[in-house]
This record gives sequence, C-alpha cells and structure tokens, in this order.
Amino acid sequence: MNFAPFKTLDRRQVVWMIQAYFKLWWVVGRLKFSDSDWLMTKIEFGESVISHNAGEHSKQKSSPTTRLSTARDLHESIRLAARLNFLRLDCLPKSIVLSEMLVSKGIVAHIKVGVAKDSGGGLASHAWVEVDKTMVAEPETVKAQFKRLS
Repeated sequence: MNFAPFKTLDRRQVVWMIQAYFKLWWVVGRLKFSDSDWLMTKIEFGESVISHNAGEHSKQKSSPTTRLSTARDLHESIRLAARLNFLRLDCLPKSIVLSEMLVSKGIVAHIKVGVAKDSGGGLASHAWVEVDKTMVAEPETVKAQFKRLS
C-alpha cells in the first residue's frame, strides 16, 4: 500500500479519517442488514425535495467556497479511510458517510444517484454527493456519463 497520500493529511483530516473508518463499518452494516426504508431516507427523489431544500442554503454560515473546500477535504479523508478497510467499499457507503459528516458540520449535502449502460450492455450505477449543486471531488465526466435519478 502506498502511504504517501496519508502523509499529506493535516491533523483535522486524520481525525476525520478515523471517524470515517468507523462510520463506514456502520453504514455497510446498515446496507447489508436493514430494509430499504433506511436507505431511502438517505437518498432524495422528486421535485418536492428540491424546492424544500432551496431555503436550507441561505441558513448556512460559511461561504460556498469554504463549504466546497471542507467537502473536498472530507471526501479525501473518507477515500483514505476506505482504503484501510478490508471490505470492498463502493461509492454508496462512502457517499452516505460524506453526506452525514457534512451535515454534522452544518453543510447542506445531497446524495445523488445515477445510472448508465456499461460496456457489456448492463446497467451501471454511481452515487455522489453535491454541495451547493456542485459535485464533490468527482470528475466532470460523471455528469455526462450517468443519468441522474435523484
């Protein structure tokens, strides 16, 4: 394992990484052993959610730039925590943990899910988090590749 990315973390990110490590275990357990109702509370669907959350952005205290910077730092901490885990962690548990950690810091975050046809003709899915309608630490190709469901 390449440990170079771990050396670039500041103290705050190390704490977040440790928190994320344990939250990832909890989320994976919930995904495996809970019914789908729990998952549906984490993912938002429909127009009513968009209009309901429109007022939440005005209540946030930090600037959009600060919120996105914090979200990117948290994303990196979660990505590294997932590398330490021996379970294979896909995008959904990482997105749930990122969203919950951002909300705990007073940042409005939304989990989005998209689908696309894969090269074999099957269905591929991807989950990501948006802050201020901006994808957090995702390449721009995600928008073009996946049709958003939520």
